Amino acid sequence: MKSYWLHRISHCWDVAKPLLDEGYLTIGWLSCANESFNISEAKSKDDLFEKEFYRCTKSKPRNRWCLYRFLNMKKEDMVIIPLYGGEFAVAEIEEEARPIQQLPITEFKSMSSKIVTTTEQGLCDNGLIDIGFYIKLKNIVVKKRAFASAALQSRMKIRQTNCWASDLENDIKKAKNATKPANIHDILIDEISDGFMEVVKKEITPEKLEVLIKWYMEKLGATKVYIPAKNQPQKENIADADVIAEFDYLNVVFYIQVKKHNDETGKHAVNQVLEYFEQFSDSDDSVTYIPWVITTADSFSEECKDIIRKASERNIYIRLISKNELAKMLLDIGIDTINEIIPELSKMD
Repeated sequence: MKSYWLHRISHCWDVAKPLLDEGYLTIGWLSCANESFNISEAKSKDDLFEKEFYRCTKSKPRNRWCLYRFLNMKKEDMVIIPLYGGEFAVAEIEEEARPIQQLPITEFKSMSSKIVTTTEQGLCDNGLIDIGFYIKLKNIVVKKRAFASAALQSRMKIRQTNCWASDLENDIKKAKNATKPANIHDILIDEISDGFMEVVKKEITPEKLEVLIKWYMEKLGATKVYIPAKNQPQKENIADADVIAEFDYLNVVFYIQVKKHNDETGKHAVNQVLEYFEQFSDSDDSVTYIPWVITTADSFSEECKDIIRKASERNIYIRLISKNELAKMLLDIGIDTINEIIPELSKMD
């Protein structure tokens, strides 16, 4: 019986994404990718997997079951792959999991243009890369997330590497064949967001954009929102946040870097908010600090995405919000509501 899965490739994205482009889905656990690891036995029963996994790693991390699920993805199963930039892929499994040493590609370029080779030990650039297994895919289709149902979009937000998703079989089938957003709300947003953002970019200066984002966080219910001084004395190097929003009842603080750009926003914006996060985040475990980068540009550079992937490996999750998502956020508040902020913006002229 065909099963449906969700699997993200945020781990070692620099290498995993080019492999996905070539039709290979990957996961880590290089420590298990050796001749002594019996894949057939490990995927047959959970207790046998435990035995094989512990023998190779001498550990029992909670995320070990992601490898168990990966090994159990069968030929003809379908897999949903969340991607950056508001997209996702749907693909069919052509060949089941194999050790990375058996990868038929002997050499390729990573996202950062490093030469990666397949060796008897695994993938290697200047050292071994922690990718242990791959699955061959076919019939890969890439879609906008707005083309997926609300339930499927929600599932794609899970933090873990993978999960079983057969309960969303119909949603996945519809998303694969969709030619437009899944609901009227998303259709309307998709239709008017470009024109709306062109007005924003034409009429609003970088300083006004910061005030607009400040107002947006206030409308979301922030307890306190402020724009810190540009010459904040405690800041070091390039650390910067343009808007800070505190939600006391949630114990959450947002550090937001705001950019008025056109085509693409580069790595400097992400490095600014990352350094600010590292310098100003309190060690108090009761408060969660969340760094955002918001831009009017169409997209973020691949360097930006590489920085946030590396940050996520340190449990720092930076959200990148580009033009279309920003338009959706503002429009969801309501065009009539936006009139509230116009007088304040007019005073800045």
